[in-house]
Amino acid sequence: MTDIAETMSPQSAEALRGAFGATLDRNQRTIHRMIDGIGHEQSLLTLVEGGGHLNWVIGHLGLSRDQLAQRLGGDRQIGADAEKRYDFGSQPSSAEAAEPLGELVKRLDESYAFLKGKLAELTAERLSAAENARTTAQRVDFTLWHEAYHVGQLVLYRRAAGLTSRIG
Repeated sequence: MTDIAETMSPQSAEALRGAFGATLDRNQRTIHRMIDGIGHEQSLLTLVEGGGHLNWVIGHLGLSRDQLAQRLGGDRQIGADAEKRYDFGSQPSSAEAAEPLGELVKRLDESYAFLKGKLAELTAERLSAAENARTTAQRVDFTLWHEAYHVGQLVLYRRAAGLTSRIG
């Protein structure tokens, strides 16, 4: 396998920065379109008995962004206990323990602004840098794919709240 550090050109890095930034923008816009009109109580509706809720998905996205932001030199936005509350395999909070949806969205917006700036600064060398057998480019790519996966789920929660899709 060819070492990506040997093959990444400045032009490739520019193309990746553009694609990553566009995907982050699209995800952010879609999140806001899907949660528009949903209040905190509606964010706690589940689709199936014992299942998750929109509030957990937004917290999970915030955690995922935080993890990428930390790799890129940023600070956490979502809180110290985020892994326990929002990581893969965690249980959605009860209505009494759930963080207010507005606070989760505010922190998600802050992480968006940080990541948007950081993604624009990534050099070919930084994109090619490997940590634990994955390059920065691969980590960014996975984070954005993972985010899009969950963003697609938001329409289901929107419909559960009695609202129509804001897309199509």
